[in-house]
Amino acid sequence: MLHLQCTKKILKIVGETKGGPVSLQPTLLSWHVNEFRVDRRKLLFFTNDLTYYSVFWYPATKPHILNMKNVLAAELMESLMDAGFTT
Repeated sequence: MLHLQCTKKILKIVGETKGGPVSLQPTLLSWHVNEFRVDRRKLLFFTNDLTYYSVFWYPATKPHILNMKNVLAAELMESLMDAGFTT
């Protein structure tokens, strides 16, 4: 199961509150998510906990942020295909 660790900025947009610390072993399914501003638009930045492989989604609107898992899957697939990986 995909596990997304979100920053306070992302949790505020989603409307969730941060729970206690979760100790997980880094795996290919655990990611950290952060939000940055570029030209007054939001950018979602995803980093894998095990490999530190990173992808981003720009511009990110609230529907994208609410649907982060699907956004990550689509952007990761596109990034890996661009890098030469095949299905």
